[in-house]
Amino acid sequence: MLVVGRDLFLRTGGLLIGMLAMGAAAARMGAATAAAHQVLRQMMLLAGFALDGLAVAGQMTVGTALGRRDRDEALAYGRARALLGFCAGLAMTVVLLALGSL
Repeated sequence: MLVVGRDLFLRTGGLLIGMLAMGAAAARMGAATAAAHQVLRQMMLLAGFALDGLAVAGQMTVGTALGRRDRDEALAYGRARALLGFCAGLAMTVVLLALGSL
């Protein structure tokens, strides 16, 4: 388990250290900056959980198609999920750019 999970452990540890460093830097810049950082962090978590739910559904549909040995359907589902992820990322980018001055 340690060999298989090593990369995931390192990735998660790196993410946690990075988020801790960003929070500490925002806190040193003042209360308003720390509050804005917290709001943006919560927005990113919400979007991440929402997209994770879509990812699980996408994995299930692709896995089901592959289980039926229907490669064309699996590719169609995969392309649709990739397009959905791209559009969600683009929408989040537009929202963050529009609200960036706040």
